[in-house]
Amino acid sequence: MKVTEYAVKRRLAVSAIAAAFVVLGLYGLWRLPVDYLPDVTYPIVKIQIRWAAAAPEEIDTEIADPLERFMATVDRLDHLESSSMEGVYSLDVHFEYGADIDVAFQDVLAALTRAERQLPDDIDAPYVFKADPSYLPVMQITASSKRWDPLRLRDWADNWLQDRIFAVSGVAGTEIIGGLIVALGVVLDNSIIVVENISRLRRRDPETEPSRHAVDATTEVGPALIAATLSFLALFVPFLIVPGLVSLVIAVSITPMITAVLFGSKGMRARAGRFEKIFARLTEVYGRVIARAIKWRWGVAVLFLLALGAGFVLLGRLGGEFLPLIDDGRITVKVKMPTGASVRATDQVVRKIENLVAGDPRIESIFALAGGQIRGLTTYEIANEGQVDIQLVPRAERDISTKAYVNELRKKTGRTEPPGGRVMARQMPIKGIAGLRAADIIVRVRGQDMEILGELASRTAGEMKAIKGLANVSVSMDRTKPEYQVRVDREKAAELGVSVSDVAESLRSLIEGAVPMRFRNGSEYYDIRVLVPEEELSSRADVENLILTGRDNEHLRLKDIAEGVPAMGPVEIMREDQIKQISIEAKTEGSDIAGAA
Repeated sequence: MKVTEYAVKRRLAVSAIAAAFVVLGLYGLWRLPVDYLPDVTYPIVKIQIRWAAAAPEEIDTEIADPLERFMATVDRLDHLESSSMEGVYSLDVHFEYGADIDVAFQDVLAALTRAERQLPDDIDAPYVFKADPSYLPVMQITASSKRWDPLRLRDWADNWLQDRIFAVSGVAGTEIIGGLIVALGVVLDNSIIVVENISRLRRRDPETEPSRHAVDATTEVGPALIAATLSFLALFVPFLIVPGLVSLVIAVSITPMITAVLFGSKGMRARAGRFEKIFARLTEVYGRVIARAIKWRWGVAVLFLLALGAGFVLLGRLGGEFLPLIDDGRITVKVKMPTGASVRATDQVVRKIENLVAGDPRIESIFALAGGQIRGLTTYEIANEGQVDIQLVPRAERDISTKAYVNELRKKTGRTEPPGGRVMARQMPIKGIAGLRAADIIVRVRGQDMEILGELASRTAGEMKAIKGLANVSVSMDRTKPEYQVRVDREKAAELGVSVSDVAESLRSLIEGAVPMRFRNGSEYYDIRVLVPEEELSSRADVENLILTGRDNEHLRLKDIAEGVPAMGPVEIMREDQIKQISIEAKTEGSDIAGAA
């Protein structure tokens, strides 16, 4: 081929061109945008609805039931997952893989519109969005002040810091890259064919000049390489057309030139000769082994079957992981206080954990949260929960793995565990991968009777705690949340001109608060919320003495038409495909998932 002849004769020119391409490649690599995860579109649409001061049972009955009935009718639905917490309802609508997410999004909006007539009137507007890993934050900034109170600090962050961050180029935008892994294989395959043909000609005619071998060998296989490359491009056009052509150019130009240079000197010929003698010897030995194997083929077959059986036996003892965690140094310590604990009590335990790890040179940063729980992009207000997120220094700067540090941390945090509470240290899972949980093992108990489900879940958790190799066993549903359930005497209420819905709306306004007006400060507006102070709602009598408005604007107390009954309720109600469920989660310790399961 003319291209090959030119490449072999004009070695310096081809070398310069190749060096230029290497420089351009290095420059492109340096400027290549990098993202944590590839561009993944999950067929999931999420819905969040806020209903101020509503209990989980109320949300489950008034929102989850009607809404999920309509969502179950959308096309290409895979399954539904929902969560009802105090004041917040979340629904994940999972579609089949391959479904058009834009069409699915419109179907969800249509089903939501049909369901709105059956939803409570005083809920906030539903928030509907697609599940997209690119929405996850890539940076967390913590602001603190010794002079400002939390309200002023929040105002500064909202109205000054946030505006400056938005002004930074690239914020709220992503650059996604692919991996052209197949192209690498093509480059190697084409070049290997050329090299193999050159080696064949050298063995047949060792006296001919290496440059002549390079040209002749490439000319022989050149048309076949072109045909194979064009076939490959026909499969992967357009996104692999450039790598495919690069593969062909390297095979017919640079590879023959390099071969001619390497085998052109006498020293290289001598070294190649010694290598060929060793290789010929190995080939001869290999041939004798193959001949013996063919002669004793039944023995070889039996030996193969024995090896295969041994492989299956060892496979049962081999450990397994769904997706191994990377040693990225991200650790979280979850704090779960007894239900009903205040934010102040949760914060005290969180601060103990902070002091426990403060000053450790292996830690790069610490972020603490008291009175809340982070799920994806949402932070839920839960007074008895908190967490401490720890980022270790890069792996090259520490002499301990993330997993080993977590085991070390568990022993330390065990001493800070409060009575009736839990402190659980674990490595953070990889963010942005749908279905990946923080727990290694999840057991789900499903049914409609919450009492039976709670009993089965407690029994399952007890058995899992007794299994060696499992740690941080926890139950997703907590039914020990103290509350007062208001039971209305409908006859008395009707006589006084008050309906059950009026009672519920009035109590919600008094306890959660109502916003009758807004305060303006410069260009900013702030809600003025009117509510009963928390310290005046500390007993059953305080609740029953709340003042309501009856017929003709007459005032009456709640105890005149209802009574407050102390009770225990769930913190969260979880459902899958409209069926209630409780999850029992655990982390593996000293074993793998396959062995523990």
